[in-house]
Amino acid sequence: MIHEFIGLPGAGKSYMANQIAQSKGIVGVEIKNTKERLARSLLFFISHPFFSARLLAIFIQENYKNSKLLKHKFATIVLEIMAREQKVKQGEMIETGFFQLLLSIYEREISEKDVASLFYWLKKRDYMVYIVEASREIREKRIQERGRIPRGGVVTDTSKLVAWFGLLEHNFETVKQGIIKDFLYERIQNN
Repeated sequence: MIHEFIGLPGAGKSYMANQIAQSKGIVGVEIKNTKERLARSLLFFISHPFFSARLLAIFIQENYKNSKLLKHKFATIVLEIMAREQKVKQGEMIETGFFQLLLSIYEREISEKDVASLFYWLKKRDYMVYIVEASREIREKRIQERGRIPRGGVVTDTSKLVAWFGLLEHNFETVKQGIIKDFLYERIQNN
């Protein structure tokens, strides 16, 4: 079983991943450097060409209008997650993987239909998904305390960041409902 976490920014995915890893003796998967990220991403693509092509097509279709954001997402999110998913073995843990990627890929409100083809492939693997939730107030406080706002260096327009956070909340609910319907999961309230 692959243990994977999903949650909104500030929900406490990293904290809960560390807690669960320690309590259950689960090893976490880390990508150590850019060379490993690129090599493992390429291996994932070669091992799963149809899924990878579908994922990249969706990614480009959803993000091509903003080249700066597309480049940022591809370099820091897509390649990292593909590399982690290639490296993980049964019984190991990925803090943020494909389920979290579904929140990052889209720049619009999604429906269950939008993620159905990706979920179809994900159901072929054995996942335990931890859905980490926290109230909006708690999440905003944690983001302020750590002094790093997601997309802060790429998107500087505050109104666009606020709109994006609202979009994430909607998409999180959509992905969460799909997880509840199709996967083994545990909901964690981290307030």
